[in-house]
Amino acid sequence: MIFLNKFLIFVMLFSLNSFAQDTGNTKSDWGAMLTYSPYDLWLPGKIGVAVVKFEEHRTYELAYERASYNFDFIIDDLGGITDQRLHLTTRGHTFEGTFNFQYGLYISSTSVTLGKAYLGVGVKEDVISLTNLGVMWGLGNKWAWENGVQFSADWFRIFYPITTLEKDTGVLDEAASADDKDDIKELIDAMSKIPQLTLFHFEIGYRF
Repeated sequence: MIFLNKFLIFVMLFSLNSFAQDTGNTKSDWGAMLTYSPYDLWLPGKIGVAVVKFEEHRTYELAYERASYNFDFIIDDLGGITDQRLHLTTRGHTFEGTFNFQYGLYISSTSVTLGKAYLGVGVKEDVISLTNLGVMWGLGNKWAWENGVQFSADWFRIFYPITTLEKDTGVLDEAASADDKDDIKELIDAMSKIPQLTLFHFEIGYRF
C-alpha cells in the first residue's frame, strides 16, 4: 500500500508537468512497455508486457497481463485462481495531447483450482476454466520524452465479454454437496458474464 501511494503521487506529479512531450518524436515506430494493474477484476495486481506501434497521434498495443494467487495459506486445500488476458488495442490522442481514449479486442482466460474443501472424497483437485472474447474501452494519459521514455496511466478500463470461447465445468461432477454445486455454477456465470473493471493501470517503457 505504501508503494501504491507513492506511485500515485508520482503519477500526479507527471500530470502537472506541462512540458511533457506528445507521443510523436524522431525515434522508431516501435516500443515495449512493462505494465501493472493494482485494482483489476478478477484478480488485482496484474503485471504484464506490451509491444507498441506508434503513429502520429495514435498508438497500437498488443499486451499480455497475468495474476495468480494460491489460497492454501488461508484455508487448507481451498485451491487458487489464475487470470490472464491478451488484448489488441489502439489509443487515440484526440486532442493532440497526453489525454487518450483506448479501445480494442481482448481474450481472457480464468482458471480456478478447487481443492478438498469443495470436492468429494478421494478427489484431489479439479479446475474451472473459462476463455472469453470481448471488447474493451478506457481512458487515460500518456507521456513521452525525447530520450524515448514512455509512461502512461489509464484511469479506468472496462473489459466487456461478448462470448465464451471455451468452458471447462467438469468440476461440477466432483462437487462435495448440492450447495457447493450451486456456488460453483454462480461463479461460472459471473466469470462469463460480468465485465471486468481495471482502475489505475500503469505502463512504463521505451520507444526504440
